[in-house]
Amino acid sequence: MKYVLALIGLILVSTADVARADSWALPEKEVYLASDGSARLTLTPRELTNQLDFFEGKIESSGLAGQYPASAVKSPMAVLETRDATGAWTAIWQGKLVNDVAPVNVLVAPSGRYFVTLDNWHLMGYGDDVVVIYRSDGSVVRKMALTDFLTRSHVRAMPRSVSSLQWREEASLSPDGTMLVIPVNLPSTRQSPDPAPVLYRFALETGAIDAIDPAMQATIDELARISLAEDEAAEQAWFAFITQPLVKPTDPGQLYEYLVEAYRRLTPFRDPDAEFLFLSDEEAELPPPDSAIQPPETPWTFVLEPPASKDYGRSLQSLNELLKESEGELEDAVAIGSADEANLAQVLQAYAKRLKPGVYKNVYLFVAVSDELWPAIVQSFALSGAKLTQIDTGDAIPQSPEWIAYFQKRKEQAEAEQEAGEAAE
Repeated sequence: MKYVLALIGLILVSTADVARADSWALPEKEVYLASDGSARLTLTPRELTNQLDFFEGKIESSGLAGQYPASAVKSPMAVLETRDATGAWTAIWQGKLVNDVAPVNVLVAPSGRYFVTLDNWHLMGYGDDVVVIYRSDGSVVRKMALTDFLTRSHVRAMPRSVSSLQWREEASLSPDGTMLVIPVNLPSTRQSPDPAPVLYRFALETGAIDAIDPAMQATIDELARISLAEDEAAEQAWFAFITQPLVKPTDPGQLYEYLVEAYRRLTPFRDPDAEFLFLSDEEAELPPPDSAIQPPETPWTFVLEPPASKDYGRSLQSLNELLKESEGELEDAVAIGSADEANLAQVLQAYAKRLKPGVYKNVYLFVAVSDELWPAIVQSFALSGAKLTQIDTGDAIPQSPEWIAYFQKRKEQAEAEQEAGEAAE
């Protein structure tokens, strides 16, 4: 069940504006040299419009996702060359690679006898061509998915980013150019957060894989079992967090997440799957009706350190800068909290004294404090025009029925997709 809630997590993280996503530049023409300089492979990737078009096309399962319409290059193309004693290059093969857009890495054996492609651009670890071994004439020795040499539980427990499996470190060829060596990452657990990779060796001539030591395989299986169990428990806890009533955490390190989720619950529901509405220039210039005005989807979120913290001075300065930047901004939103609510209230009241009347009329200010501190904050910001909302730290904040229904729908969809994928393996 690993990462069943990945999509839900991305939606939540995107609201916090701190998505842990991987960044992929568009692939470009590359030249890969053999270690002794006797051969090289020049790769020309399939030409794309942009990353977003590619990603959306993959979601829709469209052929040639993100293809640049005017480009005649509809597959990654390669030219394999060897160099003679005079330094002149001679092409010995040119043609298509089996990848969709481009491989992530290419290794070339001396004299170009073999070459190897590793992974797919933007989708490391996915597909039946994660490892492809070619002969010098472009014929395929062997094409492999991860499950061709790793157990399914190992793959499911593999570290990953938004788009890719972080399944390996830098691969290499043996000094004699006969073997492919890939350091494969092991499942990480709380007890073993960073285990050393295990070397997998592939014969270039046949594609055969050296057997892994049984004791090491047993270790891998146990790490995968623990990792998957930890992930399932974490996913259940996360689903409970986003659906159950929200209370202020006792751990100050969780305050940022608390503020983000509180803001979500205290603002109108926005369907993440809704289509964007594009307005004409004339429509865009018209002011929206009062009924359509609502807080921005994403707030600036800030946690003020307590006065006893060594970072308090810097934290206080950053908060003042954030509040200053919001003055006069159009439809800005700020959510603020602190482990020391009394000090936060004093800081905000002191800052409010500097504000000119009406300067915050476009600002939605959400403050996480208890009931006894709230009235003084309301009074301090009364002339500023700020649209104030209390995040009541003394009471639980329920999740909206719309969000609960949405999260449940996406959870069921993710589980169904995972089951379908496992059935197809």
